[in-house]
Amino acid sequence: MLTEKRYELILELLDKKRSVTVPEIKDVLGVSESTIRRDLNALDKAGRLTKGFGGAVSSDGTFTGTEPSVAQKMELQQEEKRRIAQFAAGLIQPDDFVYLDAGTTTGLSSGAQRHVCDECGITCQTAGSRRKPRNSDWW
Repeated sequence: MLTEKRYELILELLDKKRSVTVPEIKDVLGVSESTIRRDLNALDKAGRLTKGFGGAVSSDGTFTGTEPSVAQKMELQQEEKRRIAQFAAGLIQPDDFVYLDAGTTTGLSSGAQRHVCDECGITCQTAGSRRKPRNSDWW
């Protein structure tokens, strides 16, 4: 297959999907991953796509590499986060050890689980908690 034809097909995939991985392109084009990476490098250099780790995204201006701040994320999907926190709190049993990783969902979970820590004597630890409930080991 000619190089120009591969470029055309890769860009068509991006038009349809907004992002593609090297294995996806390989399945469609039937060429080696090395060839695909060279093609992606050339198309990225030409400004036709944005190459990323393991694939590419459309460079038509709809993709943004920025991420919302923690404060902005705290305001997003609050009801869903509350439901996750309530469900997680219901899984905790007396004498359990609970570790919550950092994140805005687990930040809400720490508040929902505070009463569980205080009442059941479980040990709680988190990488992202801003507060320490009474009688527990939140970090």
